[in-house]
Amino acid sequence: MDDERVEAFLRAILGLEGSSKAQVREGVRIYLEEYEREFADIERASYRERIVEEIVRQKGQTKRHLSVVLKAIDGTAIFPLKD
Repeated sequence: MDDERVEAFLRAILGLEGSSKAQVREGVRIYLEEYEREFADIERASYRERIVEEIVRQKGQTKRHLSVVLKAIDGTAIFPLKD
């Protein structure tokens, strides 16, 4: 995946590492909303795919963090943000 906007999302999400799971989930929801509003041409699946790619590459704490991120992304698909 080489879209710089998706990479920016990944960097933002990695910036949440070290926060509580609740803070990570809330941060993911906020970032998803912002990025989906700003970049309507990118589907949520693209962000999700990039997170999965990074989970495969990472180890330890970062891998666990990205797993929480992935669950949050999947959860927002089931329970979308309310306006």
